[in-house]
Amino acid sequence: MAILDRELEEAIRASEAALEKLEKAKASLESASGWGIFDIIGGGFISSAVKHSKVQQARNLFNEARNAVAVFVDELDDVTEFTDVDIDTGDALKVFDIFLDNVFVDILAQKKIREAADHVDRCIFQVRKVQAELIARYHSLY
Repeated sequence: MAILDRELEEAIRASEAALEKLEKAKASLESASGWGIFDIIGGGFISSAVKHSKVQQARNLFNEARNAVAVFVDELDDVTEFTDVDIDTGDALKVFDIFLDNVFVDILAQKKIREAADHVDRCIFQVRKVQAELIARYHSLY
């Protein structure tokens, strides 16, 4: 039973790391969204540049989150009842915007940022759900 305890603890720690990274990516996307809205309602080159910077930061954070989720899924493989769990990190951050300051392009970029944020929310939900099951399983051992 000590091996199962250790494997559950490792999976729970990996879920916490994944959630931390996902939450940072979500916050970064929310910041990019705010700048995107400002850009749409009359920002300009500066707001576009800041928005692009925020989108790139969110992309980097999401890549870190995707790696943390992969570690979490690997840890789940060690806990037999969770071997079929598939947490979809997908390709959530294909947010493309060009520097042509055009309201239609800005609106499309805003839509892509929102879609990415929704995807991150779904990943957070999936990780939290599995994490709750792991914690319950861990507590049932005692």
